[in-house]
Amino acid sequence: MSSPPHLLGVVLAGGSASRMNGVDKGNATLFGKRLIDHVLERLEPQVDTIIIAGPSNYETRFPAVPDFEDKVHGPVAALYSAVKWSKTHGKAFRQFVAAPVDMPFIRPDCCEMLVNAGDNAYACDEEHAFSALGLWSMESLAHFFSDPGFPKAPSMRWVSRQVGSIPVKFPSPSGLSNLNTVEDISLLELQHN
Repeated sequence: MSSPPHLLGVVLAGGSASRMNGVDKGNATLFGKRLIDHVLERLEPQVDTIIIAGPSNYETRFPAVPDFEDKVHGPVAALYSAVKWSKTHGKAFRQFVAAPVDMPFIRPDCCEMLVNAGDNAYACDEEHAFSALGLWSMESLAHFFSDPGFPKAPSMRWVSRQVGSIPVKFPSPSGLSNLNTVEDISLLELQHN
C-alpha cells in the first residue's frame, strides 16, 4: 500500500504512565514487542516521515519532539508540537496523522481512509470515537493555535470539533483498540493464547 503524498506521521507518546504501573506505555510489551514498535511498524509504510511526540525516541531512528509548554498543555500539546516541528524544520507537510502509542493494531489503510475524508478526520467504529487517531490539517491547527482565546488544556475531542473533523467509520477489524492499562495488555495476550 502506498502512502498518501507528503504525509507526516506523529506517534502520541507523551502521556504519563500512571495507569501502566509506572511503565512508560511505549516500552510496555505486547506479544514480546514494545507498543512503540507495533505502532511504528504499522504507521511507517503509510507516511513519509515520523516523529514521536514525547520526551523519548525509544532508541529508534525517529526524532522525539517534546511538548512545548509555552502554548498548550495536555494531549493537544502533541498537536502543537507537530505543527511547530514542521515549521522549524522546513517541512512542507500539509497534513499529519496522529496515532497513539497505545493503539498497536492500526489498519494498514488507516492513513488512506482518513486522507480520503478531507482536511481533518478521526477514526471511529460502531461503538466509539477515537479522536486521538486522526488526520490534522497544519493550516487548521495553526489558525486554531494562533487564536488568543483558545483554552490552555483543551481535549483532543474538543479541538477536533473546532476544526470540523469528519468521523471515518473503520470496518471490522477496525484496529481501534487502545491499551490503557497493564490489565488490558494481559487480557489481550490471554485471548490470543
